[in-house]
Amino acid sequence: MKRIIVAALCVFPLSRAYAGVETGSLLARIGREVEEIAAGVRPSVVQVIAEADAPAAMPGILFPGRPFGRPRGDAGPMRRSGSGFFVDRDGAILTTFHVVRDAGRIVARLDNGAEEEAVLKGVDPEMNVALLALGASRRDPAPLGDSDRLRPGSPVIVVGNPYGLSGSVALGVVGGRGRTVPEIAELAELVQLNASINPGDSGAPVVDARGEVVGILAASMGGMEERENEPAGICFALPVNAVKPALPALEAGREIERGWLGVGIQELTPALQAEFKTADGRGVVVARVIEGSPAADAGVREGDVVRAVNGAAVSSPRELIARVAASPVGSKASISVMRGGAEMTLVARIGRRAAPRPAAAEPPAGRLGLEVEEAGAVSPGGAEEGAVVVRGVRRGSPAARAGLRAGDTILEVNRKKIGGLSELEALVKETPPGGKLLFRTPRGFFVVTPGREPKEAP
Repeated sequence: MKRIIVAALCVFPLSRAYAGVETGSLLARIGREVEEIAAGVRPSVVQVIAEADAPAAMPGILFPGRPFGRPRGDAGPMRRSGSGFFVDRDGAILTTFHVVRDAGRIVARLDNGAEEEAVLKGVDPEMNVALLALGASRRDPAPLGDSDRLRPGSPVIVVGNPYGLSGSVALGVVGGRGRTVPEIAELAELVQLNASINPGDSGAPVVDARGEVVGILAASMGGMEERENEPAGICFALPVNAVKPALPALEAGREIERGWLGVGIQELTPALQAEFKTADGRGVVVARVIEGSPAADAGVREGDVVRAVNGAAVSSPRELIARVAASPVGSKASISVMRGGAEMTLVARIGRRAAPRPAAAEPPAGRLGLEVEEAGAVSPGGAEEGAVVVRGVRRGSPAARAGLRAGDTILEVNRKKIGGLSELEALVKETPPGGKLLFRTPRGFFVVTPGREPKEAP
């Protein structure tokens, strides 16, 4: 709020000099508009309280920080608090998947303090959203807007429930777009916000100047548990346009179909730019084309540099995966590639991305900080057959300290080839705290020292 007021005050002298606008009246109009937008959205926002029997069942790598409502050392159910908002008049509530993950019981607390048990209708872990349903309570839904209108500097309002303080309003601006953070959402290009966000805000609606929801708050950096050299006041939101297509499937509890191209890709590094004759450094390198895939049928070759999909520029591997995943299955997509210094356009018919398999259970994820799955579940991969793929790495964990990253393929552990999750789990179980595990990935070797199994989510 201070930043917005200071920025506004800097403009006021010019306004008075050139437009004859009085400072007080302009500031009052800004305040009234913010109040009206917040008042229109607040009734549709709810507090989401999720309970889980086992602390380890709800990993706290994202919002909302420490478990809400349970002191340290308490052996009772873990309670996690977040936010959500009505998206239709039938009682459907949208929130983030990480708030309700593995919850045995979910309660929605409305703006008037009334509580009602909610039913989980559908989840989309790759997009990090979940849809809840209430049996009796109703509220007018928050109108969904167009997140493609957002630009760096666009003002936004967030209405959430930080620390259980219902209907709290925070002001901010869009700091950037197209952010890709796999630990937050596997398939979404995120919107970066500069705003004051706290535990309990995950799932809150991000509203634009039109009073329409343009994003769903998903995670923050820094905040109450700020660490040295980490920024505070930066958070990430899922753009509502990426979530809208999944709402009918979530409502019906159906599996969500997503697009697949069938290529293994890597970042176009400065060293590779000269090799593949791309002076501007834009695009991603095709390292592998899966036989019989849509990419193979379209004529994509290993060594091609993919520069755009349907006219939208591609600047990172994660961005390409997100663009293809958002394409309707069976639709035609124009793929702009650079080959031998010449740019050409290929047409591919988008295939169907395989549904993700469940991640490995604890202790590997808990002790190492890894979220993993069979390589066969990763459609647009490039992983060696029979290996295990890292889907996420918890910040500050043993795996993160060793240098492992999301997207790595685990080929060997302690010089033994890994053929699946069960083999990885067995090796980790055999390794005592303080012992060492030698991981081999296509990027090289990494030494991981397992920690103790967590007693509660961080």
